[in-house]
Amino acid sequence: GGGMNKLCAILILLSGTPQAVFGYEVVTHSEISRHAVDGSVLSASLKVKDLGLDPYSPADDRQQFPSSEEGDKSIRGLIEYGARFEDTRGDTQALRHFFNPLNGSPLDLPIIGTWRSTASPDWALADDPSQDQPFSYRMLQQYFYDALTKPYKVDRDLSWGRTFQTLGHVIHHLQDMAQPQHVRNDMHCDAIVCALAAFRTGLIQFYHPSRYEKWAKNYPPANSVYAGYLPVYSQTNSSVFTTPRKFWTTTEGNGTGGKGIAEYTNRGFFSIGTIANSAFPLPEAGFVGFERLVDVCAESKANDRPCPFLPAENDMIAFYGNTVVDSLRDSTDYNRRALTASIFDEDLKVAGSSPVFSLNSFNFDAAYTLLLPRAVAYSAGLINYFFRGKLAVTVPEPQGVFSIVDQLPDSAESLQGFKRIKVQLHNDTPDIGAAHQGMTQGTLVAVAKFHRDELFVPDSSTGTYLLPRKDAPIRRSAAEVLVTSKVLSVGPPGDLTIPSGGTPPVTVTFEFDADNLIPINAIDLSIQFVYRGDLGEEAGAVVVQSLDVSEPTLVTVSNDLDYEWDSNGVVGPRPYQATDTKPSVTFVFDSGQGPTTPLVGYSVTTGPLAPGQYVGAWVLVDKQAPPRFSAEECNTCLGFLYPFAARRVETPLDGSPTKLVSPPPVILRGINAINGISFHPAIPESAANCGGDVPLADCLTKNGFPAYTPLTPSGHVTPKY
Repeated sequence: GGGMNKLCAILILLSGTPQAVFGYEVVTHSEISRHAVDGSVLSASLKVKDLGLDPYSPADDRQQFPSSEEGDKSIRGLIEYGARFEDTRGDTQALRHFFNPLNGSPLDLPIIGTWRSTASPDWALADDPSQDQPFSYRMLQQYFYDALTKPYKVDRDLSWGRTFQTLGHVIHHLQDMAQPQHVRNDMHCDAIVCALAAFRTGLIQFYHPSRYEKWAKNYPPANSVYAGYLPVYSQTNSSVFTTPRKFWTTTEGNGTGGKGIAEYTNRGFFSIGTIANSAFPLPEAGFVGFERLVDVCAESKANDRPCPFLPAENDMIAFYGNTVVDSLRDSTDYNRRALTASIFDEDLKVAGSSPVFSLNSFNFDAAYTLLLPRAVAYSAGLINYFFRGKLAVTVPEPQGVFSIVDQLPDSAESLQGFKRIKVQLHNDTPDIGAAHQGMTQGTLVAVAKFHRDELFVPDSSTGTYLLPRKDAPIRRSAAEVLVTSKVLSVGPPGDLTIPSGGTPPVTVTFEFDADNLIPINAIDLSIQFVYRGDLGEEAGAVVVQSLDVSEPTLVTVSNDLDYEWDSNGVVGPRPYQATDTKPSVTFVFDSGQGPTTPLVGYSVTTGPLAPGQYVGAWVLVDKQAPPRFSAEECNTCLGFLYPFAARRVETPLDGSPTKLVSPPPVILRGINAINGISFHPAIPESAANCGGDVPLADCLTKNGFPAYTPLTPSGHVTPKY
């Protein structure tokens, strides 16, 4: 019959591409997203650095990643692009941008119901793993993890691009929830296919352009309209949104009193197709009064808004208003221009009929002042929520070192690289109200990123990496290298628990495979610690903390008892005595927070150390607070040093140096010196006769001390874990 013919016509037409069934126009989505990014944690350089990225502004084109269709873009450019592209992906995409918070339903069309429609949060979040949605929140989590852990930089950059673009796709949906038609089942479409559907079926609902959206596109609101409402989730304001879905609705299918953006818009604003619709009992409008149209137009122009009328002096306009309830911030606003009365209303009242209302540009502008700031605030809030996880990673107390390895090559242990990293971990993610944000079930991995200094190679005769001399040139490898530790299991059935709250941090050891070590010649070294799993009520969350650790630093202890000062202050060979050879020496590291003591895991014992010999170990330490270092069992030995070498080189944001930015100590027969300052504890100033600005090398030569005389390696330093 006729109903079946209509249905067939609709099905045929809807198999096309009604791309104009938009929420806000794409330019408006871009503007909302721009303000959202600028108001989010991504505008904080420290947060961006925590992600392992360069701490540029999100709009800075010096840090770009690939988009899916339009080449490389900045972080903010990618998010804006995703917010635009969500509307222009083709197929029947816009049918997935509606959501009725009163019953949880998607767009419900005449005759065909919800066929081909998907509720906005269901589509944007894609909680169902079988759902093929490449720009969903679930895929956003995967892209973020890949950006942190993929072995090749080209793949990591591609994943960073997808991460930020997909953020734009997801927040697009929240922005649509701040358009009344999208939360009140009010279809709007100005595509040709919709006009054909309306013509073939006789249902004018299919062709219904949105004047609300066109007004925002053609006459963009001022920047100030987007501001004034703080992000709904932040580190200092987090009490409601325990899951991503709650940004849409906190009482889905259970009324209009919730704190999600869909609920706020649904209960507070009319759409043109639902002004008098029993399915939407709120809002309730009341008569405000008549105003002269010339005064209303003058007010609009004073606010840099156009007036679409050419009013006569005595033309009047009647407005109806309503109270808009903000359940999130426990506040209300009175929208005195929620509706406009029809010019026929007085005649309708005389005839006993109900008045007819309309929506015009004055109503739209009044709605924008409340809805656009919240579109920004909910978008920024979701960005903040996604990146809310925080791992506190510190050097183990009181050892003070992340890792230590023998200077001499050893196939069983060192392999000229670091096999283990030991840190202390604590979950510092703030709770959301009473909802604890525990890292209860998931995985944990350490990811080291670095370049290699291709000119810093082992000594050809010994196979040992020796301490570079001052001003040694470097050659940074073209490719950034990434090595990943073995994955640790967090929570049952594993034993690892990441503490939070007032619980002390846990010490965790990360193991690297033999072919994935952190090499001795690593430069620009940073280590990221990546958790993936449950974070509070969110499944599949990704949390990362980056540490800019010291580059491999050589620590040496030498036995200089083969030389001595005589009574005249002259240095010369010293006759060997049986007690001069030390049976062993213990390196001891300490974080500086307490007295230096031998520590399990970071006390290191050497073999015999004869006069003229030294032992060395490479360490990774906290660059901002290097530990103290001492050597036991030889407190009376001449030349037992405290020689933490300066770090070798860091990549500045504005270029790549070709020389060491901080020279390491120059070894002068066991005496450490940086820029002419000696760290040898046993040179008596009177004997050395080195007053004033006399360079250390000249001072030593004057006293007969043979500078740069090589020491003989004594053997291995064996780290104990």
